Amino acid sequence: MAVTEAAKHDLYTGLQETMGEERAATLMELLPPSGTDLATKQDVDRAIALLRSDVTAEFTSVRAEMAAGFKSVRTEMAAEFKSVRTEMAAEFTSVRSEMAAEFTSVRSELKAVRTEMDGLRHELKGYIDRTLRVHTMGIFGFFGIFTSLAVTAVR
Repeated sequence: MAVTEAAKHDLYTGLQETMGEERAATLMELLPPSGTDLATKQDVDRAIALLRSDVTAEFTSVRAEMAAGFKSVRTEMAAEFKSVRTEMAAEFTSVRSEMAAEFTSVRSELKAVRTEMDGLRHELKGYIDRTLRVHTMGIFGFFGIFTSLAVTAVR
C-alpha cells in the first residue's frame, strides 16, 4: 500500500496533537520518504540467495579456469621435460661416441707402443745374447790359454 503525502500530513497533525510538535517532527524524520520501497525479510533472503548463487557460480568459473591453467602448465612442463630428456639422450649418445673413438685411438696407440716395446725387447735380447756369447767365448779362451800355460809350465 502506497502512502500519499496527504496521509502523511494527516498523521503528522495527529502526532502533534498527541505528542507535541517536537516529538512529532522527530518521529516523521525517522519515516522513509514517500515512494521508497522498504525491503522485507523475504526480499533480503532472496537477495542473499541470489548473491550466494552468483558467488558460487563465480568460484566455479574461477576453479574451472584454474584447472585449465594448471592442466596447460602441466602439459607444457611435460613437453619441456620430454624435450630436455631427448636433448640429454642425444648429448649422451654423442659423448659415448666421442669416448668410444678416443678409447679406440688410445688402444691403437697402446698397441703401437706394445709392438715397439716387443721390437726393443727382441733387439735387447739379441744384444744380450751376442754380448754373452762374446764374453763366454772370451772366458773359455782365457781358460784355454791359462790351461795351456799351466800344462806347459808343469811339463
